[in-house]
Amino acid sequence: MLKYFVALRNSRYWQALIVHYSADPKLIFKQFRLGVIGFAIGLGLIIVANNNMPASIEQELCVLAGLIIGGVGFIVAMLAQMRLMIGRFVRFYSQDNK
Repeated sequence: MLKYFVALRNSRYWQALIVHYSADPKLIFKQFRLGVIGFAIGLGLIIVANNNMPASIEQELCVLAGLIIGGVGFIVAMLAQMRLMIGRFVRFYSQDNK
C-alpha cells in the first residue's frame, strides 16, 4: 500500500491535482459566484412560472428550464466550494513542508 502511495505522489496525476486545487482563490470564487447566479436565475424562473403563468405546457417547460439552470448552477457552486476547501488544505500542508 505504501509503495502505491509513494508512486501516486510522484506521478503527474498527483501534480495535476495539486495544481488544480492550489489555483488562485479569486478565480475559484468567480466560479462559485457564477454557480450561485445560475441557481438564483433558475429558482426565479420557477417562482415566476408558477405564480404568473396559467397551467399549461409552456409553464411546465419554463419550470423544467428553471430546474435545469438551477441544478447546473447548484452543482457548479458546490464543486467550486469543495475546490476552495480542498485548496485551503493543500496550501496549508504544502507550507508546512517548505
